[in-house]
Amino acid sequence: MSINQAERAYRAWPILTERAREGKTITYGDLGALLGIHHRAVRYVLGLIQAYCLKKLPPLTILVVDQGGQPGTGFIAYDLDKLAEGKSLVYAYNWTAILNPFAFAADGKTSLSIRSIASKLNESTSRHRRIRSASFRAFVPN
Repeated sequence: MSINQAERAYRAWPILTERAREGKTITYGDLGALLGIHHRAVRYVLGLIQAYCLKKLPPLTILVVDQGGQPGTGFIAYDLDKLAEGKSLVYAYNWTAILNPFAFAADGKTSLSIRSIASKLNESTSRHRRIRSASFRAFVPN
């Protein structure tokens, strides 16, 4: 059985956005404990969240820090020399205005399974169009 990192990201998102609203950070260990995973596995979850935030949001994963108060080596979302500035952006952002971008995985679905379903729906729709078109031509005289 594969590990669904998107489902974990779904569970991590509200934890991180709540920390942002509170103006606080969280350690890898604490986030791992809240997610029920080892602190070293948190990096995979953060990778998904970081990739999403890189598109258009402040660097939410800047709030996850080691015991020394620093983001881990996988953090690339903001200049490490300007961490205070990056945190300020995260704290000031209205996170309640955004739905959890990983909600599709709430019930364990993965992006791959969503694409598979969409592909099947697309195939079904194409097949339906071909059948409908053929049926229409059969009833319409030339």
